[in-house]
Amino acid sequence: MSTLHVEAEQTANVPPGIVWALISDATTYPHWGPWSEAGYRHPGDASPRGPGAVYWLRSSHRYGLSHPVTVEKILVAEEGQRLAYTVIGGIPVRNYRADITLTPADGGTHIHWAASWDRTLAGRLVHRSLRGMYPQIVASLAAAAEHQAGQARGTRPGSQQASGASAATVISGGATEGDHFANPARGLPAQSTMIAKSFRCYTTNYLRRKKCFRDHRVNRSHLRLRTVIFVVCADRKSFSRGCRGNWDP
Repeated sequence: MSTLHVEAEQTANVPPGIVWALISDATTYPHWGPWSEAGYRHPGDASPRGPGAVYWLRSSHRYGLSHPVTVEKILVAEEGQRLAYTVIGGIPVRNYRADITLTPADGGTHIHWAASWDRTLAGRLVHRSLRGMYPQIVASLAAAAEHQAGQARGTRPGSQQASGASAATVISGGATEGDHFANPARGLPAQSTMIAKSFRCYTTNYLRRKKCFRDHRVNRSHLRLRTVIFVVCADRKSFSRGCRGNWDP
């Protein structure tokens, strides 16, 4: 039987060990991938996260009436180099196998994530979904690895920032978020100014809409009053007499 195939690749500017720490521990997947929960059902044969380990991943996207849970089993775990797994439950695929390969490249790590499974009717439906999901997963993995490496460099002893101190975010004009929170008299950040302007604009539009609605209600009241007068004075003759102030027949 022919097979279906998806793959994605990207280079992260971090050592392979940092990427390996993210892909070898399924409990970290919800922090960087499209999953809301994860956990292990069985440990591996020789190590808790080695070959034979079974884990589950709950999707953060709703399909139908629920969030599907995929159950996977580790096949190969070569530290810092390759991780292979198969799907044993949760999605309708048969003979599913995926390989994540990490290769050192120009001071970083080249990530290659590929999967294949049998071409069945249900498998083709899964292929349509995973074809667009795999590039997003690999991109999120690379970004998470670089973010983790940046945090490690920021809290390293001897660095410019002290350990445990929060890094200040540059906002505009050389000002930092930490400075604005420490001394509010220095002025609001650019984001806060934009929010204030948006609020004023929204308030102005709201008052205008409220005035239009009030005028519209007045116009509707006048229309209803004129309609009642017309119905009461359906007889043109009586209507003309009423208008002249003579209501006697």
